[in-house]
Amino acid sequence: MDTETENHLLEPGIEPGPPATEPDPLAPRKRRALRFLALWSLFSGFAIFLAEEALLPDAWLTLLSFAYPLAATWWCWLDHAQRSDEPFPRWLTWLLILLPIAGFPVYAFRSRGRRGWRLILNAIALFGGYMLLMIASGAIAVIALVLIE
Repeated sequence: MDTETENHLLEPGIEPGPPATEPDPLAPRKRRALRFLALWSLFSGFAIFLAEEALLPDAWLTLLSFAYPLAATWWCWLDHAQRSDEPFPRWLTWLLILLPIAGFPVYAFRSRGRRGWRLILNAIALFGGYMLLMIASGAIAVIALVLIE
């Protein structure tokens, strides 16, 4: 259609808006990874308390220690797929799993350049929130055990 025909289709005084953008298909998966971490934090507080009271095997604590790096790696994979068509570097996957305190900043600066600081500060705030959830759930477990006894 030419612009003259398109202008006749519009009502007077109404300007055409920007074209509709399709929603990002990976955004729900990234939110799912963050929700998993929140639920895992709630479970972790109970599990750590139960392991200290010898009500849960110590193997659970090992599992708990790997959950955060695996979920962070999962989120980074999804974020990388959203931003790039290149495959995720294998060395970065191992760095994120084995040493997330170094791997996540490396990923942040590789994916966002100088704006990586913003992602790192958001991750620190989010991790602090998860730790508060873990502490709160551990406190609830202590109170529940005291009330039961």
